[in-house]
Amino acid sequence: MSESESDSATAVHVVFESEAKIYEACSTDKTQPVLTGVYIDPAGLAVASDGFILAIVQLSKFEVVRGQFNGATIPGELVRKAFKQAPRYSSPEIHLLQPTDNPRNHGTARAFVKDGVLEAALIDGSFPTWRTILPESFTSAPAPKLSFNSFSARRLAAALGLEGMLSLYTEARDPNRLIAYTDRGNRIGVMMGLFFTAASEDTITARLKAIRAEPCPTVTL
Repeated sequence: MSESESDSATAVHVVFESEAKIYEACSTDKTQPVLTGVYIDPAGLAVASDGFILAIVQLSKFEVVRGQFNGATIPGELVRKAFKQAPRYSSPEIHLLQPTDNPRNHGTARAFVKDGVLEAALIDGSFPTWRTILPESFTSAPAPKLSFNSFSARRLAAALGLEGMLSLYTEARDPNRLIAYTDRGNRIGVMMGLFFTAASEDTITARLKAIRAEPCPTVTL
């Protein structure tokens, strides 16, 4: 379906920040399909999480061309290909179409790459209310020595576009939850340390599973 074929479809154009590879934070667990994608938040943010790390990056461009946009999840693999195959000196650009007259059709995403256009269906399901995972506050001093998954840390750094340099801070109310923050381009990340009890419900995975997907207010990062 082309954008001109349905005037009732919601149309949204997004351009990603080229140095922040947000798809790196996506899950590969097919049993949780919504976490394998990149969520486009109505506030103009790209959000991704695998249940242990969470990355939020402001989009370079976010334009609701037509209709009312309430959020959509793009397959992470399409986003990855959009980054890898973007035209030279261009940032990855994807157009979203969400039909409003066919509830069985969740919409499509079209990535504009150097050799043409890649297309994939948007992921069905509601992305969890990720804002409840953001810290209320965190310490101003770097985190003390704390064990964490270095592979996850590298992925989070790539997702935030920090070129492998990740400054971690301890969240004020939970020393096991680490915050990766940069004021460059409105990006923020959250990562769990390794030392939390098996019965703990404070892992990002547990929170994502427990949170009921519902609209939440816009926040400024």
